[in-house]
Amino acid sequence: MKHAFMILAHGNFKVLTYLLKCLDDERNDLYVHVDAKAQFDESAFAGVCSRSRLVFIPRRKVRWGGLSQTRATLALMAAASEMHHDYYHLLSGVDMPLLSNDQFDAFIQSLGGKLLVHYPDVKNFLLSAKTHWLFIDSPVADWTWMAKVFKFRGMPWHKIMYGLDRRLTTAVQRFFGVDRTKKIPYTLATGLNWVSLPEDALRHVLAHKDEFLAFSKHTFASDERLTQTLILNSEFYSRVFFADENTRTTHTTRYSVWHNGSPVALKSADYDKIVQSGMLFARKFDENIDLDVVERLYRRVAEMNART
Repeated sequence: MKHAFMILAHGNFKVLTYLLKCLDDERNDLYVHVDAKAQFDESAFAGVCSRSRLVFIPRRKVRWGGLSQTRATLALMAAASEMHHDYYHLLSGVDMPLLSNDQFDAFIQSLGGKLLVHYPDVKNFLLSAKTHWLFIDSPVADWTWMAKVFKFRGMPWHKIMYGLDRRLTTAVQRFFGVDRTKKIPYTLATGLNWVSLPEDALRHVLAHKDEFLAFSKHTFASDERLTQTLILNSEFYSRVFFADENTRTTHTTRYSVWHNGSPVALKSADYDKIVQSGMLFARKFDENIDLDVVERLYRRVAEMNART
């Protein structure tokens, strides 16, 4: 099979290097978007892949939780769709694969054209979609000098923007009964944005992106609604792969450890749990916290790739 791996990166370029090396295979084309706010030297990756086609797409500024994340995702999808691939996989630049390329290819073939899209049992995900998030998508979020000031004080600027929206603008709107979801013609859904789609499903997402973007301006974490919503409201939902058909549980495909609603950086102490998880990937990793675990996983996958 022919695979397109679409990778969203914003830093941790040592981790990204190991990820690309693991995926380096004739069957895989690798497309990477790097946040324009990051200091990045594309030339440093010139010799990383010898078998895969490696493409760095034009960069744009990505704001955490903002529509820019969704636009970067769609730009990757559009770039990858310019060539035929059987499957398209969206990854983070701080992911690491847990299977050899042969094992991964065999698993995807076994899906028989089904979609790996995460649909969690979330009761209150609509709450953040009902109101306008005005700060997180604002140019104010890109004020570099403010970001530096608050980083110096140990307070991430994007978190401050998030806090203003969550505790001020959305609270006022809820008080006045604002509900944007009443005006949209389809059912919203959410989930992890890391998906694997066959070609026809990916082209469906791209064909309906404009109507999704029209609603999603000033919507928090719209990238986590993009594929879930457009697939749920189409014939492709019948082809979603359920790890458990009885409970209709979808496959997350990733080993992660969560704390307060966010994945934490995995460490060497997590290594055994990671490799025994049965997942396709693990995330997230931070080279400034523990690069050793990344290097161990790379050596493991490299050895498996060498044997096949």
